[in-house]
Amino acid sequence: MVSGRFSVTERVLTPLLPTRITATERVRFELAVERHSFLARREMNMAQEQLLDHWQASAVDRKAIERALVEHDYLLFRRRRLPLTVKVEKVTSCM
Repeated sequence: MVSGRFSVTERVLTPLLPTRITATERVRFELAVERHSFLARREMNMAQEQLLDHWQASAVDRKAIERALVEHDYLLFRRRRLPLTVKVEKVTSCM
Protein backbone atom coordinates (compact mmCIF):
# COMPACT_ATOMS: atom_id res chain seq x y z
CA MET A 1 0.00 0.00 0.00
CA VAL A 2 2.76 2.46 0.91
CA SER A 3 4.77 1.73 -2.25
CA GLY A 4 1.72 2.60 -4.41
CA ARG A 5 1.46 6.00 -2.78
CA PHE A 6 5.10 6.80 -3.56
CA SER A 7 4.76 5.79 -7.20
CA VAL A 8 1.80 8.16 -7.65
CA THR A 9 3.75 10.98 -5.99
CA GLU A 10 6.76 10.33 -8.21
CA ARG A 11 4.60 10.33 -11.34
CA VAL A 12 3.02 13.65 -10.33
CA LEU A 13 6.21 15.41 -9.25
CA THR A 14 8.62 14.11 -11.90
CA PRO A 15 7.50 16.57 -14.62
CA LEU A 16 7.88 19.43 -12.11
CA LEU A 17 11.42 18.57 -11.05
CA PRO A 18 14.26 20.26 -12.94
CA THR A 19 16.04 18.06 -15.43
CA ARG A 20 19.73 17.41 -15.09
CA ILE A 21 22.08 19.03 -17.58
CA THR A 22 24.06 16.56 -19.64
CA ALA A 23 27.80 16.91 -20.20
CA THR A 24 27.19 17.93 -23.81
CA GLU A 25 24.77 20.68 -22.78
CA ARG A 26 27.27 21.91 -20.19
CA VAL A 27 30.04 22.16 -22.80
CA ARG A 28 27.72 23.91 -25.27
CA PHE A 29 26.76 26.42 -22.57
CA GLU A 30 30.39 27.06 -21.61
CA LEU A 31 31.27 27.69 -25.27
CA ALA A 32 28.32 30.06 -25.60
CA VAL A 33 29.50 31.99 -22.52
CA GLU A 34 33.00 32.24 -24.01
CA ARG A 35 31.63 33.47 -27.34
CA HIS A 36 29.39 36.05 -25.68
CA SER A 37 32.26 37.13 -23.44
CA PHE A 38 34.34 37.81 -26.55
CA LEU A 39 31.48 39.81 -28.08
CA ALA A 40 30.83 41.74 -24.86
CA ARG A 41 34.49 42.73 -24.60
CA ARG A 42 34.41 43.93 -28.18
CA GLU A 43 31.23 45.96 -27.51
CA MET A 44 32.84 47.53 -24.44
CA ASN A 45 36.01 48.38 -26.44
CA MET A 46 38.23 46.12 -24.32
CA ALA A 47 41.11 44.33 -26.01
CA GLN A 48 40.90 40.54 -25.79
CA GLU A 49 44.42 40.24 -24.36
CA GLN A 50 43.83 43.04 -21.82
CA LEU A 51 43.82 41.95 -18.20
CA LEU A 52 40.58 43.01 -16.55
CA ASP A 53 40.15 44.12 -12.98
CA HIS A 54 37.39 42.63 -10.84
CA TRP A 55 34.74 45.17 -11.87
CA GLN A 56 35.43 44.96 -15.59
CA ALA A 57 35.47 41.15 -15.53
CA SER A 58 32.20 41.12 -13.61
CA ALA A 59 30.54 43.43 -16.13
CA VAL A 60 31.67 41.24 -19.03
CA ASP A 61 30.57 38.06 -17.22
CA ARG A 62 27.11 39.47 -16.46
CA LYS A 63 26.49 40.25 -20.12
CA ALA A 64 27.95 36.98 -21.38
CA ILE A 65 26.12 34.71 -18.94
CA GLU A 66 22.78 36.47 -19.41
CA ARG A 67 23.04 36.18 -23.18
CA ALA A 68 24.06 32.51 -23.01
CA LEU A 69 21.17 31.71 -20.66
CA VAL A 70 18.71 33.39 -23.03
CA GLU A 71 20.25 31.66 -26.05
CA HIS A 72 19.79 28.22 -24.46
CA ASP A 73 16.28 29.03 -23.16
CA TYR A 74 17.30 28.79 -19.51
CA LEU A 75 16.26 32.41 -18.93
CA LEU A 76 13.06 33.87 -20.28
CA PHE A 77 11.87 37.44 -20.18
CA ARG A 78 8.15 37.97 -20.21
CA ARG A 79 6.66 41.33 -20.85
CA ARG A 80 3.86 42.37 -18.61
CA ARG A 81 1.79 45.39 -19.28
CA LEU A 82 1.85 47.78 -16.37
CA PRO A 83 -0.87 50.38 -16.14
CA LEU A 84 0.37 53.92 -15.96
CA THR A 85 -0.72 55.81 -12.93
CA VAL A 86 -1.12 59.52 -13.29
CA LYS A 87 -0.94 61.44 -10.08
CA VAL A 88 -2.91 64.65 -10.24
CA GLU A 89 -1.89 67.22 -7.72
CA LYS A 90 -4.58 69.64 -6.64
CA VAL A 91 -3.55 73.22 -6.95
CA THR A 92 -5.48 75.83 -5.05
CA SER A 93 -5.29 79.49 -5.71
CA CYS A 94 -4.73 81.86 -2.82
CA MET A 95 -6.99 84.66 -4.00
